[in-house]
Amino acid sequence: ALLLAACQARVRGRALLAGALFGLAIGARLTTAALLPVLLLLPPPRPERETRRDALVLSVTAAVFGALCYLPAYQRYGWEFLRFVDPLGTGSSPLDFLSGMFHLERLPFPPALIAGQATALLWGVPGSALLAAAFVAGAFQRGRPAPRATGSAQAAASLRAFDFAPGRVTLAAGVALCIELVLYLRLPHDEGYLLPAVPFTLILAAAATPRGWF
Repeated sequence: ALLLAACQARVRGRALLAGALFGLAIGARLTTAALLPVLLLLPPPRPERETRRDALVLSVTAAVFGALCYLPAYQRYGWEFLRFVDPLGTGSSPLDFLSGMFHLERLPFPPALIAGQATALLWGVPGSALLAAAFVAGAFQRGRPAPRATGSAQAAASLRAFDFAPGRVTLAAGVALCIELVLYLRLPHDEGYLLPAVPFTLILAAAATPRGWF
């Protein structure tokens, strides 16, 4: 919720608020910090007036709020609070976590279980089937020639429905999905780790599939 609120503040051009909300999101889940590029990819209300200052304000504010969230843990445990449980036994430090990104083929659980968590246990069986069918429908729809405009407002609206998401929003959603998948494959303990990917998947579905399917 905090991550989505930060995204909304970003597209409304409120960099300070977006940074504060994103910092609180990091406080709720440390790996959310990896999604900073996603927020910076999202377009403000007037992209032509976008400045580096906005990105800097967002980033610094997020870092400050995120750090404050973990200050009590640091005061009690020191840097030990960053340790984690790795079923592969490769280590438990932040460096071990990052280096493990280059060895995602060493899955700690059966691939069928990991895939099942990411599909049926996350979306449900009907939801997974419908989501897959929707993207297939979107692929076929985009492969067809675009219908001619009839001049009516309703027809024009239906044509725009397939491309309502600006390019940067779609790109940001795709990047978020990729980042969340990598983080999930690093430690695929539970399908709940993929929850932050759900809204971005729906954004991609809205951009890629016919309106009726969505």
